Amino acid sequence: GPDGREASYIELLARSETIPRFHQLFGYFLELLGREGLLEREGDGYVRLVAPTDERVAMLEADARQAWAGTEGVVDLVCACGEALPDVLRGNQAPLELFSSVIAEGQAPEQSAASLQAWFNSVLLSTFSELLRQRQAAAGPLRVLEIGGGTGIASTALLPTFPTDRVRY
Repeated sequence: GPDGREASYIELLARSETIPRFHQLFGYFLELLGREGLLEREGDGYVRLVAPTDERVAMLEADARQAWAGTEGVVDLVCACGEALPDVLRGNQAPLELFSSVIAEGQAPEQSAASLQAWFNSVLLSTFSELLRQRQAAAGPLRVLEIGGGTGIASTALLPTFPTDRVRY
């Protein structure tokens, strides 16, 4: 644990006051901390939690802003999620509130929203393009089922990429 003595997963859950809805996510975060060398597993427990320094966090944020130049809204969202993580894990803040708060702060809301949407669309287009490439040799039509359709933003981005002779939407 943080004091150097071994703490079980259950003890860490209790200390963090993580609500049941996020227990699996909390376990995944423990794995990530282990992979980064910030937490060590010993037997059935965890020991030697090393918090990253403020300088390390600032460096990672600067690297992210450079790598994601032009989509600052994405980095803003990730930073807001990191800062709000304890409250989210404890159930004191709804995760979706973070999206609207990031869009409402900083630059013009439409600019932040556009940056986020551009990033999500690029991920979606990349994934769909790879799927089409893999299915190129397959005979017959490709069927696309949209689940949870909302305003059609994703469909608008994807529809022009569909091979019209093979896709039923």
